[in-house]
Amino acid sequence: MNPPPIRRRDTKRVTGPWPDCVHPVLQRVYASRGVQAPEQVEYRLQRLLPPASMKSIDIAAGHLVGAIHRQESILVVGDYDCDGATATAVPLRLNIASPAALLMATA
Repeated sequence: MNPPPIRRRDTKRVTGPWPDCVHPVLQRVYASRGVQAPEQVEYRLQRLLPPASMKSIDIAAGHLVGAIHRQESILVVGDYDCDGATATAVPLRLNIASPAALLMATA
């Protein structure tokens, strides 16, 4: 199976009337995703994929529920970007396992 191609975008051109409160690095991140002005930023979650559209999510959820019921250890792996930090923090905040049983690692 071939990995998806990586699309590189020119981030040198940052245009638009960004307010001073938006850091220049964040402006470049937005520009690399085609967002050129503050009014183009999407704050709502409506454009996210619905969870049911994720392949085999029902199987994964079943494994997770089973592990919780059997009080098995759960390894949570996340990286340091916003989705990785969130994916790592949510199980901890939900207390899906005792702290001793919940192992946390970052990649």
